[in-house]
Amino acid sequence: MIGNSEAMISLNIYLKFKKTIQMNKPKYILFTSDEKYVVEYLLRQLILSESITEALTFDNQESAIGFKKMLVQNCNLECSVNTYIE
Repeated sequence: MIGNSEAMISLNIYLKFKKTIQMNKPKYILFTSDEKYVVEYLLRQLILSESITEALTFDNQESAIGFKKMLVQNCNLECSVNTYIE
């Protein structure tokens, strides 16, 4: 059985390791042919920006592709799915 201090050290190591993995995991963004980033689509209002820091990010590629398809159908907007590493 491990003591409280050993358990706390193990927990701290785990949390640092988990944070490192999450930071290095790529996110995905949508980029238009007009060189703008998709920021938001809400109530049939599409917001684009030239700033990558404002871009809507997706945790996985499948979600980004699904959102891209929805934008094609609802807005006739073609865009590419690109990786974004914070």
